[in-house]
Amino acid sequence: MQAGHTDVEHGGGGWRSVEEVMEQEPKPGGPGFRKAGEPDEGTRHGHRSEEDGVVSPLGARFATHSTVVEARSERQDGLEDVERMISSVEQALAIPAPANAVWSLPLDPAILELRRSRAVTLLVPLFVLSGATSLVYETLWERQLHLVMGTSQISVITVLTAFMAGLAAGGFLAGRFADKVRRPLLAYALLEGAIGVYAVAFPLLLDAIVPVYTGLYAAAGGGDPLLFAMIQFVLVGFFLLPPTICMGATLPLLARFAASTEGEAGQQIGRLYGANTIGAVCGVGMAGFYLLPTFGLSTTTVITAAGNVALCMMAAFLNLGTGRIGAQDDAAATAAETVPSDASRTDGGWAWVLPPLALLAGTATLVYEVSWFRVLGLILGGSAYAFSTMLLAFLLGIGSGGWLGGFAADRAWKRGGLPGGLALLAALQVGVGLLAYGVMWQYNELPFVFVELYEWFQSSNLDYGWLWLGKLGIAITVMLPPCLLMGATFPAMVRVASSDQALGATTGRIYGWNTLGSILGASLGGIFLLPTFHVRGTVVIAISMNFVAAGLAMWAIRRARREPPAMGIQVALGAALIALIGVVNVAKAPWNPLLMTAGMYKYVSDLSEDEFTREGVMAFAVDPYDLLFYKEGLSSVVTVAKTRGEDNIWLANNGKVDASTSVDMPTQVMVAHLPFVFADDPKDVVVIGLASGITAGSVTLQSRPSSIEIVELEPAVVEASHYFDDYNYRPLEDPRVTLIANDGRNHLFLQPDGRYDVIISEPPNPWLTGVSNLFTREFWALGKRKLKPGGVWGQWVQMYGMDHEDLRTLLRTFTETYAHVLLFSTIEDADLVLVGSDSPLELTADRIGEMMNRDAAVAKDLASVDCDSPEDVLTRYLVAQDKILQFVEGAELNTDDNMRIEYSAPRHLHEDTADDNFAKLLRGADVRDTVPLEMVKDVPGMLDLAEAYARRDDYLKALLVLKAAAELDPMSEIIFERVPVYQRRLQQQLDGDSFDDDEAALEEGTGGAPDDAQPDGAQPELEGAEADGTDATGAAPAGD
Repeated sequence: MQAGHTDVEHGGGGWRSVEEVMEQEPKPGGPGFRKAGEPDEGTRHGHRSEEDGVVSPLGARFATHSTVVEARSERQDGLEDVERMISSVEQALAIPAPANAVWSLPLDPAILELRRSRAVTLLVPLFVLSGATSLVYETLWERQLHLVMGTSQISVITVLTAFMAGLAAGGFLAGRFADKVRRPLLAYALLEGAIGVYAVAFPLLLDAIVPVYTGLYAAAGGGDPLLFAMIQFVLVGFFLLPPTICMGATLPLLARFAASTEGEAGQQIGRLYGANTIGAVCGVGMAGFYLLPTFGLSTTTVITAAGNVALCMMAAFLNLGTGRIGAQDDAAATAAETVPSDASRTDGGWAWVLPPLALLAGTATLVYEVSWFRVLGLILGGSAYAFSTMLLAFLLGIGSGGWLGGFAADRAWKRGGLPGGLALLAALQVGVGLLAYGVMWQYNELPFVFVELYEWFQSSNLDYGWLWLGKLGIAITVMLPPCLLMGATFPAMVRVASSDQALGATTGRIYGWNTLGSILGASLGGIFLLPTFHVRGTVVIAISMNFVAAGLAMWAIRRARREPPAMGIQVALGAALIALIGVVNVAKAPWNPLLMTAGMYKYVSDLSEDEFTREGVMAFAVDPYDLLFYKEGLSSVVTVAKTRGEDNIWLANNGKVDASTSVDMPTQVMVAHLPFVFADDPKDVVVIGLASGITAGSVTLQSRPSSIEIVELEPAVVEASHYFDDYNYRPLEDPRVTLIANDGRNHLFLQPDGRYDVIISEPPNPWLTGVSNLFTREFWALGKRKLKPGGVWGQWVQMYGMDHEDLRTLLRTFTETYAHVLLFSTIEDADLVLVGSDSPLELTADRIGEMMNRDAAVAKDLASVDCDSPEDVLTRYLVAQDKILQFVEGAELNTDDNMRIEYSAPRHLHEDTADDNFAKLLRGADVRDTVPLEMVKDVPGMLDLAEAYARRDDYLKALLVLKAAAELDPMSEIIFERVPVYQRRLQQQLDGDSFDDDEAALEEGTGGAPDDAQPDGAQPELEGAEADGTDATGAAPAGD
């Protein structure tokens, strides 16, 4: 736009309306004043009325326009300007439009151009909001689809592939039609509105398709994972293609509108691409850290849809002031289909390299993403906040690079033309590869960096949010430098490929090929490359893709210059490329498996004060262990190690220990057997989660089941479980066992109702994203439907890693599902086992004894965790259901929609909450409520129960049982012998003294009782102790 245009159009710096320009009367003696009888420009072109010399309104209007044009530049020929304006008006008048619409008025092209320029400026914030809504939708839709399709790696890739396939299709389709659309802003407005409407309808459509999904699974037999993955892809595509095609079409449409000159192509595309990606960063941050934790899925959907409606209205409003893209642009769009672009007119046959270059760049980008997310998952953890942090850092680099890359692309073009643009592309790809290789050398340092960050956070007494800012800094350190160059590649490719007039088509094609590459990268990287070549090998493959893309760009430079092939140079470059790839592959960065899977994101709070050093971290996480197994699997990194000098083998998923042969044994064994105490005739059983295989193996010791399904998501865990064969009874060798490679929720979802007698669920902690879906109301209700009448559900719940309200939420959610619930404590202050059923749960020593007598192997298994008798099992009983209901009264439910635990529990990951949770759970109950006296029938049973409590050093409960026994048999000598010993032990326990003397006394039968003591004399002492106000925790009740 020339400067002279601006003075007239702005009228000295201010805007003049169209009506002011059209209706302004020329002043006598001034420029444009026509004397009587003097012909005007309108008359010359046949617009003057033949009656009385009166000029028609159309002629007057263009007389005024002629005056404006003459004032712009003395070098312009007025007649030619008027002719062009008349032609433009005639075309404008041919558009059917309301009489009052702005676009029905014949506007000066210069004014339209100025308004378009201002509209382009306003497109940046619009496209930021558009990018934000798109990423929020991706998060929302993926979550909702995973609830139905599952969270296996294949399912995750299927959903992601379908989403990106829609974006690619939208890019290709818009590329074909964008340059023919006369009102791209209006088309963009309609697309945004359609996306918002579809988003509101999405949950309803998903519910409607569920019967089709389950029916297809049943028809396919459920046995072929590949076939079922294809079915999932078709169904997911049916849902995601309509809105994602709309999303993919937005960039080419706005590119058509925004870049009106060749010199602006890179800058404008870079601005739009960068703005859209920066908007995606905002969307990730808002969704992951505010919208979803605060409002949940449904309300966030409505809020985001409202954003689309606002976008639709704003874009439509901008369209009103800019008018159609005129005939000149239309002719150019037509010519773009038949006339070679500026690039191809001088290429000499090089242009074919752009699609594969865009494909390679997109593939490498997603391969890097899945690799870096795997690395950072080991450092930042697997919570929803961690994933949002990683994605935010990745997109921040891509968006910033896109914004800056547009300016760099235009500058390279101006300085070097086509070869300059191609040289920039080659440099960017080489730079990405070199930076990615350099970042690899940081991997092994990241655990130490995180420990230092946590120490600073702890010493500074900062709020929880500051720790996540520090984690974002770690993610930025790993991903931002190469991501900047990745982001700059897209506008550079568009600049090289674009002509002056066909920018929409060019943008659509490049965007489509680049997105196809992203699909390929996500699929190959997640399903094949990572499990096969591990993180470092996968990154090297991505680096190779960058180098190949750079080589294509360098080859294209010579072709564009029409230089001879220079085979010798090409062979040398190829050899150098192969050699460089080989060097990079051999010279891999250091990677200590035990250090990288130490789970510092969780266990850093267990470090002592003098362990916050490199040496201390190594002494804590690496030196005490021998690595037995390490594999980077489909969805996680699995480690098995043995503690030196101890009989303890542990298994970790992404650094978090999920099973062991020491402290976890009571929970692993008892969650397997407790449900069978209540199941009358259990034939069909499913165990969700394999891990070490100890729970599954304990289930196989039960003789009554005829079918046992074990559901495990990660294949590497199956391999790792064999390192526990000396402890887990080799469950996979049992002929009744069927191993299911799926996530537990999806497996249950696809089964018919009333399928199982017993369901045992032992997932990892609920603060892990994905795992959190196994702790919601909808999941437990789903399990309830899959149980037969009288069926029993067993659930492992951890008391650590979440606060008091989180525990109340989980327990209330479970008790809302099942009419009858029992609660057991397998590891005090750590693990709980919930047993639920819609039939009454009869817990007695006799029923436990029947199970132990029926299967000697079961009795032996229970004895391995200090449950030698039925009474030992009863001591694990925690509290009656009415006390559970009292504890959870008023607590919020955990649902698929609000995801309360998933977003709340990670905030307390480094807090020592287990003791407090256990105390508060029992604080509302009298200690007598935790003693199952009604579950034993006679005095001998009570004495056995008291002895069982004494073996667990729980002397307060042992004394209460003896009191009840004394009421039935006040003359019992055994009670007389044990009461004073247990009283003394209780006091010594409180004082921290040893029990050795009392052990000897009991074994000798003296009991240590005073000579004049009587059996019934113990009762008043017990009553006195019982009346001191102690609650179930052994402490005085706290005030409100």
